[in-house]
Amino acid sequence: MFTIAGGGAVSASRDSMPGETLYPVKRLYEDAQMILTVSPSGKAERYLIISERRLKEFMASMNLGVIQPEVLSSMLESNRRAISLAGDIPESKRELIFAEIFSLCSLQGTTLSQCCLMPEDTA
Repeated sequence: MFTIAGGGAVSASRDSMPGETLYPVKRLYEDAQMILTVSPSGKAERYLIISERRLKEFMASMNLGVIQPEVLSSMLESNRRAISLAGDIPESKRELIFAEIFSLCSLQGTTLSQCCLMPEDTA
């Protein structure tokens, strides 16, 4: 019964946003997935998925007029952790991980510069 209820809570929390009741469930599930991921390349991939989620959450909150620096900080920390794992990733997968990191960081930079910079900030 607890498994069904827990699975339902995790499923319901999938689209939750910071400040919502089920958001901590979402974050706990992400933490559990990270603990269960053994390989460095798997962990790096998981950090990139989390980082992309934080970007979406940050942008959604920005669209509502709410700035959540803790979400942005979590996104950047996930990027940093993915990069820090690169030395432990087998060389055959390292280039792919770096390409994914570069692509995500480029998307994040472009997205954030479009929404968060004022014209005088770009000078």
